[in-house]
Amino acid sequence: MYNFKQKCLIRWESEGNINYLEEFIRFIRPKICLFITGIAVTGYLLFNPINTTFFYVAFSSFFAAVAVYTFNQFTDKQEDLLNKKRLNFFILNNHALTIIFCFLFLSIVPAFFLSTKSLIIYISWIIIGMSYSIFRIKEIFPLKNIYTALFMPLGFLVGALSNSEFTLEIAKVFLTIVVLVFVVSLIGDLRDFKGDKSAGIPTVAVVLGYELTKKIALFCLLIFIGWLFYLRYIVFYSILPFVFLALFFLIKNDILKTRILILSSFMFLPIFLVLKNLLEVI
Repeated sequence: MYNFKQKCLIRWESEGNINYLEEFIRFIRPKICLFITGIAVTGYLLFNPINTTFFYVAFSSFFAAVAVYTFNQFTDKQEDLLNKKRLNFFILNNHALTIIFCFLFLSIVPAFFLSTKSLIIYISWIIIGMSYSIFRIKEIFPLKNIYTALFMPLGFLVGALSNSEFTLEIAKVFLTIVVLVFVVSLIGDLRDFKGDKSAGIPTVAVVLGYELTKKIALFCLLIFIGWLFYLRYIVFYSILPFVFLALFFLIKNDILKTRILILSSFMFLPIFLVLKNLLEVI
């Protein structure tokens, strides 16, 4: 491992002109972290009145996602090097774990201002997220995608139960989000197909094949759309343009745009819900 890190650092130093801000942004993976934060905040906005707890949910979920996903980069060096052709400068830094623990601390502090139910789910969320990397869940087919689909939306329950009791409606919305997150995990498998195959990681795309995995993702997106209409979740109709465009680009085999559109859906939804609540007050 030492020689591996040394070679990568020498490469970085030889290239020179390191853009530390750009590397830090890549290090914290803001797209996926804002997507997860959007899911948590959506849970809060759907089932709770807007007050200061909103900010505790937002900050705790964002930094929890950053801590979990930066730690994942720390344990996935081999496949990340194959997929991205280089490793993030901060992952190679000797203080990487210290930085990750700082993110974890920034997440824990606001979490203690949440309800007991939310705090318990939050702690479970962190443990499950870290366990994904520690126990290399991604190497267990097909547990990786199921694990991710159930783990990532737990932030929704952290937000929803901040000032509310668990209800059947909360369960229905949670399961709806699970379907979309499952699609995100399949898109990730498609994006990393070549690197994962070279590293011998049995993702769905590697085991079942690229084209079949793409068809499964398309089918799940259609299920998500149909489920929204069946349950008449009118507030979720606002993200349908993102989902329909994601369908289009997935058919066109543009995986990057498909992923960006799905992630953007839950970055947009909280904004829509806040504006909707403000208009109702006015």
